[in-house]
Amino acid sequence: MTWLRPIAAICAVSATIAALTLVVWNREAVGTWLDLDTVPWGSAEQEILRAFPELMPDRKFGDAWQTGYHCGGPESQSPPKIVCGGETVDPYLTITDFGSRDAVLHHIGLESHAVWPDRPVGHPSFPQPLTGTPRMRLDDTARVLVRFPANSTKSRFLLEISWPHHSEDDVFDQWVPNLPIRP
Repeated sequence: MTWLRPIAAICAVSATIAALTLVVWNREAVGTWLDLDTVPWGSAEQEILRAFPELMPDRKFGDAWQTGYHCGGPESQSPPKIVCGGETVDPYLTITDFGSRDAVLHHIGLESHAVWPDRPVGHPSFPQPLTGTPRMRLDDTARVLVRFPANSTKSRFLLEISWPHHSEDDVFDQWVPNLPIRP
């Protein structure tokens, strides 16, 4: 019965992605009716907003750093996280605030879907490479975790990136280096 655990975990992740897709990426339909892009960010999300101002919109569900991207997420989530994506743009990005680098490393250690060894990921704003951890693919979707160097003020945060129709190397070599983030 231990073989059921990975299947249950994949189903849980898929359900979460589907629910967030409905809320975040269908904001054009739902947002107009509910006026979602006037919703202020909650207190739990403030540390992420301070750490990544280049990526985040002023208001929850507003336009983010790239045309077509919107960011949002449940305020009561623990640990706090913000999910970004779009209807016509890929990949999807989740930023989670674990509070400390040790908690990030603990989470990755518990991550049963980290299937390949870590690899360095270059970013022009960081003198040291970031660390990328490939995760088990869902169909043809690359799924990776990216963490910051130990001496970075961002080491308490974890980026989770899912990019349909791409490889893990595409995420690490093409997308991450172009993220507008600063040390």
